[in-house]
Amino acid sequence: MLGQPGEVDGLPRSGVAVYRPGVVSRAVWCDSLRSSLARYPLGTCTFDNIEISNTPWTSEDFSTLLAILTAANAAANRIKAFRCKLDDDAIFFLAKWLEHLPLGRLPSEIHLSHNVISHIGFEALFKAVESKAAVLPPRVPVWLRIEENKLNAVLVQALVGEGRVCLADTNACGCRMCKKVWQGVAPLFHMRYGLKQGGSSLAALPAAQCIPAVLGPPPAGPLPPGMLAPGTAPAAVPAQVQAIAQAMQQQPQLLLPQQQPQQPQQHGGIVRQKVIDILQSAQANAMTSQAHADQAAHGQAISSQQKNEVARAEAKTVAHAVADEINKRLATMSKEEGSQGQSKAEASGDGLMTQEAMLAHIRKKREEFGLPPRSEAGGKAASGVPAAPAAAASKPADSGRRSPERRQQRHQGAGTRHRSKSPSKKHRARSRRRSPRHRGSPRRSRDRSRSAKRRGRGAQNRSASREGRRAGPSAGAQEVVRRKESEEEVTKIQAKVQQLFAGLA
Repeated sequence: MLGQPGEVDGLPRSGVAVYRPGVVSRAVWCDSLRSSLARYPLGTCTFDNIEISNTPWTSEDFSTLLAILTAANAAANRIKAFRCKLDDDAIFFLAKWLEHLPLGRLPSEIHLSHNVISHIGFEALFKAVESKAAVLPPRVPVWLRIEENKLNAVLVQALVGEGRVCLADTNACGCRMCKKVWQGVAPLFHMRYGLKQGGSSLAALPAAQCIPAVLGPPPAGPLPPGMLAPGTAPAAVPAQVQAIAQAMQQQPQLLLPQQQPQQPQQHGGIVRQKVIDILQSAQANAMTSQAHADQAAHGQAISSQQKNEVARAEAKTVAHAVADEINKRLATMSKEEGSQGQSKAEASGDGLMTQEAMLAHIRKKREEFGLPPRSEAGGKAASGVPAAPAAAASKPADSGRRSPERRQQRHQGAGTRHRSKSPSKKHRARSRRRSPRHRGSPRRSRDRSRSAKRRGRGAQNRSASREGRRAGPSAGAQEVVRRKESEEEVTKIQAKVQQLFAGLA
């Protein structure tokens, strides 16, 4: 929403304040801004845009504007003050206002081009933003237009080389994105055309080598989302942490049976070895915990290192419980794998099966898939010919079709009767209606019988599917679901043990 010149609207969430000369005076406009902010509680007003561009402003008038915003604890997403003849004193007031803003409410755009700002005012502005960004997580750099001022272009180029300023010279950088943030660099400002200062430019000079600033570790406390922390030197990694990382890389990874089905014994051996290690470690930690408890009972102070040892002992006790659960799961899976291997051997012909064993195996499979026993199937089961479905045998006797003998008698009688009569026009039409090429033809009768068979089979299939839905899943399907749930649970436990190994290595 764009405000009209001299108006203040859109408060409290999306305020717009635009000043243009000739409509109202600066004093009247500032009074209107003050009265508009006074209608809302302190710290609840935010402006989308505050614009005073293309109008000369003195340092006193500019300080009055910023004092009104500071008194109301109001923030602004965009400030446009280009071509206002602002000097370093005005930028000092701007930096002071930025320092008083709450965390996470820095402006996303500051337009100060075509003024008389020197490197002193720019340094004050830079330090104000840097102090706020030092305690905030990474965010998109502030879009700062400060070209055509009195800055030292060499200083700007040095900041670019350090990774603290991005010139945003490509389409990959804008008000809402920065390519260097993707690369792990944390610039504070986007300064497009920042090297064009006071009629001089460094475009002809070779660009300095860019040394990206590496982001440091995140802050310990909760911070507002979407903000920017400055680039810091990488923290020194303790030697103990490096040793743990190297040991973790050398450890054999725990693979699930689905990932490595060809070596189930090797998988089980790795997990069992881990369980043994955890048991031994738990015994040692129990002794350490008992020693610390005795020391505390006698009134001796416990150091931070000893407290860490106690915490590690408790964590390993938890790992011990998880390892016991994994051991039970592995024993169950080993039994199931053994039974599966025996079934595969019998199916492949490795084991010698008698006729009774084969019949027992067939009965077992039919029970798994929810099929009726062989004796209840009916028909020629003993001879190996599949029995006809019961629904097919229960068809009505009168299906509406003529018997072959009746059709033959009708055809013969019709032919004799037609041949015995005179070939008049009337009789010829009647003979065509009753001729074998029409209603009584064997082909049409055969088509009708086929259609009836298809309808019967469709009704049987629909009835069977309805009965299956009512009965619920078969025993085989339930077994598959049960095994899948068991495997998923084992996978979760193994992932938890891997995390414990990573913390206890």
